[in-house]
Amino acid sequence: MSILIDALLIIIFLSILVFFTKYGLDRALFKIGKTWLAIACALVIGPLITSFLENVFITDFVTNAVHASLIELIEHNANGYNLAELFESMPDNFVNFLDGLGASLTSLEAEFGAYTEASDEIIRTMAERIASPCVYTISSILGLLVGFLIPWLFMKWISYELKKDSRHSFFRVFDYIGGFLTGLALGYAAVIGLSILTRTAFQVVVAFDSSVQVMPIYESSFVFKFLAEFDTIGTITAIFQNITTTIQNVMA
Repeated sequence: MSILIDALLIIIFLSILVFFTKYGLDRALFKIGKTWLAIACALVIGPLITSFLENVFITDFVTNAVHASLIELIEHNANGYNLAELFESMPDNFVNFLDGLGASLTSLEAEFGAYTEASDEIIRTMAERIASPCVYTISSILGLLVGFLIPWLFMKWISYELKKDSRHSFFRVFDYIGGFLTGLALGYAAVIGLSILTRTAFQVVVAFDSSVQVMPIYESSFVFKFLAEFDTIGTITAIFQNITTTIQNVMA
């Protein structure tokens, strides 16, 4: 099974590369559509936007919302908050759902369930633990949406400019070169995104049902595992930093 996944990823990459090289950037954009390309780009830049949104405002917003909800749910007495009653009143399906996301109420109950007079600081700690997977989910969705819109609008403008200049035969050379480079980048982006999404899907399945044996498929693969774990953004950043350093040394 892992060999089939590896082969499928290679086929997807080569298909995208050949398609763009054959038709050139202009016709390829027209034929395959800007929407699909924007989706492929979103799979790469989406995680960067996700991290930005998560760090800037979503973490605080969701944590504060969860904290306020917990305060409303927990019975307050003269000396503090009764957490024992909170855990006893939570429905099983809600507990299982949060456990599946990674916010283990079972471990929280083991740590805080005995408190009958908990402080607000403890409630805040619980809110942060519960909010963490929710923050990631919300940030990921928004990150993918923004990551889709940015390249879609950019490619819409590029396509318009290409059509204006396509009557010049000299421009066609750069059109085919652009098609090759775009196919190379988007083919890589597509297989990277598919690998990360598939690995995440495997992890979610195992989180809800540990008896499903899908992770061995991932662990025994080669291309799949490499793409899912390879730090593409970090590598590109390091390359640009090395180039910049080299240029600065030459100019000095």
